[in-house]
Amino acid sequence: MGDKLRIPYRIVCQAVLIVVLTAPTLAQRVPTPEERPGSIAATVIDPNDDPVPGATVVLQGPESSDSYTTVANENGFFELHNVRSGIPYRVIVHANGFADWTSPSIVLEPSQYKILTGCKLRLEGVQTNVNVGYSSVRLPPNRSNCRKSSASWASSPIFMLITIAIPSRSLRNSSSSLL
Repeated sequence: MGDKLRIPYRIVCQAVLIVVLTAPTLAQRVPTPEERPGSIAATVIDPNDDPVPGATVVLQGPESSDSYTTVANENGFFELHNVRSGIPYRVIVHANGFADWTSPSIVLEPSQYKILTGCKLRLEGVQTNVNVGYSSVRLPPNRSNCRKSSASWASSPIFMLITIAIPSRSLRNSSSSLL
C-alpha cells in the first residue's frame, strides 16, 4: 500500500514543480518594438578627416519631445542610446567654425545599433565684404620724378597708382614691360 501512495505523491510533486517553474515565464510580457530601443553612433570629422571634439549632436524626431542631445568626445565619437525604434529621426551636428551637418532620415529596427557614416563637417562660409571705390585726381603735369605722359593716365586710378609709385628712372628701364 506504501507503493501506491508514492506514485501519486511523485506525480503531484512533479506537477507542482512544473507549475512553479513555468509561472514566471507565463507572466512575462514580450516587449513591443517600441520597448526595444536601439542606439546610433558615429564619429564627427572635419574636411581633413580629423575628429571634431566637443561637437553638439542632436537627435531630432518628428515631435519636439523626441529630441536627444549629446556631445562628441575628444575623438569626435558619440553614441545615442535608448532611441525608440520605428520612428524617423535626423541627426544634426553643430560645431564652432563649421556648417551644420544633417543626416538623412533614420528609422531604427528594434534593438538595432546603427553606425552612421559620412558625418563630415564642412568649414563654415566666411562672408567678406570688399568695398571698392575711386576718385579722380589730376596729377600736376610737371612732376619731377614721374614720367610726363603719366598726367594723361591720371583719370585711370590703376595707372595713377602705378605712376605715383614708380620713379621715372624705373619706367625708362622697364617701359617695354609696362606698355
